[in-house]
Amino acid sequence: MQNAAVATSGTRQHGDHIVRQAPASLQQATVVCPTLTPADIYATAAVAMGWSRFLAFSRQHQLSGLLVTTGPHAQVVRIEGGVSHDA
Repeated sequence: MQNAAVATSGTRQHGDHIVRQAPASLQQATVVCPTLTPADIYATAAVAMGWSRFLAFSRQHQLSGLLVTTGPHAQVVRIEGGVSHDA
């Protein structure tokens, strides 16, 4: 990858330190952007927003990355341009 930055945010390593707007539906989010600052902001926002709200937000902003859901059947989902795909 050239001319891009990747940031990951989540609760796995540092515990539940992100204030969430909804019940926890994402354990971790990785976002790819042209520069690091927006990638970091969007990754943290994803965990705070949760799956549904962030997916709509990612469509609006054409974001790409990986989302890890919470729960006993956690899964990794790839988003590309705001559209989700099985990873």
